[in-house]
Amino acid sequence: MTPLAFEDWPSWPPILQGETDVPAPPAVEQQDTRHGYVAYTHGCRCDICREAKATYQRERRRALKAGGSVPPTAQHGLRTTYVEYGCRCSHCRRAEAAAHRRWNDAKRRAAVLADAS
Repeated sequence: MTPLAFEDWPSWPPILQGETDVPAPPAVEQQDTRHGYVAYTHGCRCDICREAKATYQRERRRALKAGGSVPPTAQHGLRTTYVEYGCRCSHCRRAEAAAHRRWNDAKRRAAVLADAS
């Protein structure tokens, strides 16, 4: 099969002989590509973008935990290392426990303030 010469390539949009207006290209229905993970990273917080970010994070965490080892660049003693990489060393477990305690305390304080109102 020989390649087409440039002048033999079909043109778009096709222009019929004697036609003065260029026809519009056919409508193609496609998913809105302006939303998703990338749009979320640029500040969009619509339902589509939030779901895309959540799916990305869920799959990323699953893959990292399935790897079985924490990357050497991960810093131990942080809650994020516990959550993101699945590290269960004593330092990361303590950081997760402390964060959980702070969260529970804040939740209790909010409940007390709501009851006082």
